[in-house]
Amino acid sequence: MAKRKWILGALTNWLAFFATIVVSFFLSPYLIKSLGDSQYGCWVFVESILAYFTLFDMGIAACVVRYVSRYHTVKEWTSLNQIVSSSFVVFVGLACLVFLIGLLLMPILILPLSQDLVNNVHLFPFMYLMLVNLALTLPLSTFPAILDGLNRFTHKSLIRLVSLAVRTIAIVMVVERSPNLWDLGIIFTVVNFAEHLVMAIFAWKHLPSLRIRLSLVNGKTIKLIWNYSIDAFLIMIAGRITLQSPALIIGLFMQPAFVTWFAISLRLVEFARAFLRSATTIISPTISSLDAQGDEGTIRKVFIQTSKWSLYFMIPIQLGLILLGKPFLRLWLHSEEYELSSYPSLWVLSIPLFLFAVQSIGVRILYGTARLKPFTRICIAEAILNIVLSFILIKPYGIFGIAWALTIPQTISCLAVIVLIGNELKLSWKNYFLESWFKPLIANLILGMIWLSLMAPINHWHQFALLLGQGLLGYVCVLLLSEVYLVFQILHKFFAILPKINWNNWVIFRN
Repeated sequence: MAKRKWILGALTNWLAFFATIVVSFFLSPYLIKSLGDSQYGCWVFVESILAYFTLFDMGIAACVVRYVSRYHTVKEWTSLNQIVSSSFVVFVGLACLVFLIGLLLMPILILPLSQDLVNNVHLFPFMYLMLVNLALTLPLSTFPAILDGLNRFTHKSLIRLVSLAVRTIAIVMVVERSPNLWDLGIIFTVVNFAEHLVMAIFAWKHLPSLRIRLSLVNGKTIKLIWNYSIDAFLIMIAGRITLQSPALIIGLFMQPAFVTWFAISLRLVEFARAFLRSATTIISPTISSLDAQGDEGTIRKVFIQTSKWSLYFMIPIQLGLILLGKPFLRLWLHSEEYELSSYPSLWVLSIPLFLFAVQSIGVRILYGTARLKPFTRICIAEAILNIVLSFILIKPYGIFGIAWALTIPQTISCLAVIVLIGNELKLSWKNYFLESWFKPLIANLILGMIWLSLMAPINHWHQFALLLGQGLLGYVCVLLLSEVYLVFQILHKFFAILPKINWNNWVIFRN
């Protein structure tokens, strides 16, 4: 039952993530053409400013996920309601703070823009409306976190899919009639509020004992939230620095075109990471439940098995970016310029992806067991090392050096987290390698050999798709032979050539 819930949660998370990417891919050029460069540019400018205000989440949502799952497991309803009520009240306070800061800073931040442009696109009303949207989202984000804590990922993803469809249809209808930022702001605010309201209804449906009252807020619970969320908040800041600093440093030392070339390669790698994260988020509440029961053995098994499947998922993407990245960039962007300028950064940034696959599982276990302090230190050290290496390497090596400045700290960080989790869970490293790493590495070695042996000049999408499909078909066959125990039994009986093996002791080929 738990495994089925995991699979459904991962699939619906992937579906919601994939749908968002597809809609963005087609909607962005449509909006640029309909709104014009000026209005669309103002929209992106406002969104870029508001993106920094999302840090006011302060890691509290992650705290809600952790403790709702824990208290729901042990049926401590009073403690659960105290954590939810306290988080909601803190979020309300932060929302008021965000609105006040935005109210004061936004007019100053848009001063560099032309006054005629500001007046023509009605930027001030749109800006304040989006600020209200963000302020509403903060306290209401308690409810999606509750659904995560209850392992109701399927419901949450389906609500977001419906919300995405409604928002997209409304945007197209408004833009076709009269394209303007104010109407778009209303659509985003109304749909966003409705989405969170529906999640609140589902949260109460699946947790009838849920109560949000001011009387349940107390200093002890606030301290508990602070002790957990401060580490999550520092991790968020370190992550934001790591992702945002390369573009800023390149912009300081080089021409804007170099920022674009680097951003293309970084975006492809981050897409792969985000795709994996959208699935691994389902692990944290399960780990919290197991931690509440003191079931470290099952947590260890979860880490081993999910590490294996994460490697099965991520290494083919890593190989694809490294081996097929050049033709993909040329076909996707219709220019050899990007193949020459972006590919060197792409293959360097792809190096830690297989380690990230395992690290992401470890991070979810750390969140689920509230052991964030060591990971916080690792993230801060990674961010500092990234900035130092960026300033050292950018002058002699350009964006290629910036790529290494990201890759080296990320590789060290991933290894540190893997070692940390291994020690926390008292893993036998030999057994861990055999059960988690061995089969994915062999399968992907075969995939790499297939792609290299069939590699030929690629000038059209159908040639790229054929090469990609041939490799993945062979990969899936190897994966099935490795993982489907029944296949080995059938082969054993059908060919009658396999020696009699004690399958229960055959570690390499067992699930």
